[in-house]
Amino acid sequence: MRTPEPVDLYDLVRRDLGNLPDTGYTAPGEEVRAALRSGLDRVLAHDWQAADDALRARGYAGTVHGDVPSGTAFGRVAPLAHPHAGWGSAYALGEGTSVAIHVPHPVCEPGVERLGVEVARGVRDSVLLVAGAKRFAGGPEAGCSHPGKEPLPTDCQAASDPWVCETTVFHAWSEYLRGRSMPAVSLVGLGPHAAVADVEVDVPEGAGSSLGEAIAASVEQAGFPVCRSWADTCPAAEEGSRSRQALAYKAAGTGGPKSFDGTPDVPYVAVQVRQSVLDDAEEAAQVAKAVAAALVTAPLTSRQ
Repeated sequence: MRTPEPVDLYDLVRRDLGNLPDTGYTAPGEEVRAALRSGLDRVLAHDWQAADDALRARGYAGTVHGDVPSGTAFGRVAPLAHPHAGWGSAYALGEGTSVAIHVPHPVCEPGVERLGVEVARGVRDSVLLVAGAKRFAGGPEAGCSHPGKEPLPTDCQAASDPWVCETTVFHAWSEYLRGRSMPAVSLVGLGPHAAVADVEVDVPEGAGSSLGEAIAASVEQAGFPVCRSWADTCPAAEEGSRSRQALAYKAAGTGGPKSFDGTPDVPYVAVQVRQSVLDDAEEAAQVAKAVAAALVTAPLTSRQ
């Protein structure tokens, strides 16, 4: 085990993101996705030489750090130079075996990276995945603004949004962790036009809602109004529960075409937080604490 370098995880995440440009996303080929998937696998195994062998040829490295605020050691998969292709970073806290925390739209939803870090800190042995490009940085799309056409971009040789495209490194990492039977919680910001409550908790249609209900109840107990996609009409639920990651989890575990591939039934939950809550550091910290508490105490299965 390498000696962990003391850092603040949140500061490191911000440093790894750098100053993301509106354009400049480079779509990864299958070889890149396979190498970065292998690198994360080796980091989780604490096999640092093999991690370096897989990652450095792709401009990445596997490093070890100690998060000073939480006292937790973590392995990191991150690019050596910034910005680097927009492929993102991964942070395996502790043993990295319990829950995957997704941050698919960093920078475009200010404060969501901090929310992801705080949730990950509150969950033992979690893996934090952070996308490495602005949501619409690629092809005819640019930056954080929706290009104003429906449907969302589908040219996955250009589009960087992991919620839309399965060809991202983010999605490859998500699928790798799903294959390890790790539940996933995706953290996203909500603009005022898209929110009827402070927090929306969304699960793929047809999936069990036990983990979603545990998160919703915990956030409500913290004093925040919650919209539950399986019981209420939530304006952003369709997007949250139909991301490529949500659909992959649903298909693998709830009767879809991949249900017989041997993958255990594991849940995926999207937690969408009103931007005004993310803008308030104290309120955002309360939401993060509530989400983490549910992940620690709830049965991490999608069906009871």
